[in-house]
Amino acid sequence: MLWCIWWCAIVLQTDIPYKDAGEFTAELKYEFKQRSGGDPYTVNFTDTQKDLERKSSNAMLPYLVVHLTLTRLQPNEVRVRAEDNLSKTLFQKKAEIGQVIKIDMGFTDDVKDRVTAHDFVVLLLSADRKPTSRIRLWVEEDGTFFINDEKRGKF
Repeated sequence: MLWCIWWCAIVLQTDIPYKDAGEFTAELKYEFKQRSGGDPYTVNFTDTQKDLERKSSNAMLPYLVVHLTLTRLQPNEVRVRAEDNLSKTLFQKKAEIGQVIKIDMGFTDDVKDRVTAHDFVVLLLSADRKPTSRIRLWVEEDGTFFINDEKRGKF
């Protein structure tokens, strides 16, 4: 519960400005992957029909990975941390120019259906680990993809 409150505080805070679009690049990598089916001998009674179809499908499905490259850092930006809306820390390191941050968003259908994380925040932190700027990536339920309130496409 505390993680959820902390996550909402980070995402909804308006005092953490978005990082300027000229200070990073975003490269979307679409791939096609086959979903792993899991253990065929395990039954989950909470799975819906759509969940079962997802697990049993052998088709190649669209998968999204975003590579963010930091091209410019402000003097007070010394660390970088990436998190998703499920309170999972994806990345935490010293910030460097040219650094590539890999955001593995997952299967596009799962992201749209909210089966997996759909909202990611990259925080740039000062030496005392206070957020100075952020880059937010999220996908709406209709498949519209945004980076820092800027529409970047739809899938």
